[in-house]
Amino acid sequence: MHYAPVRNCSCHISPPCHSCVENPIVCADCGYTDGDEIPCEHEWEYRDDSFDHEFGTEKIPPYEKCILCDEVRNYEAPDQSYADD
Repeated sequence: MHYAPVRNCSCHISPPCHSCVENPIVCADCGYTDGDEIPCEHEWEYRDDSFDHEFGTEKIPPYEKCILCDEVRNYEAPDQSYADD
């Protein structure tokens, strides 16, 4: 980790200047800067929250939820059709 080069430094007028104070720390290997959102490598889990009630059945469509970041997406069943060759 190192600081990126400072641009528009005005410390000679009024130290510390905004450019120096807000200068980000950068990873030399990957370029990550503090404050960047690290993308999630989703691990999806199938969820089916449908359940029977005393007065009938409530149907909630199945979905997938990431066990790492809690993002939710619609469940798409795998294609089970087979072509006859």
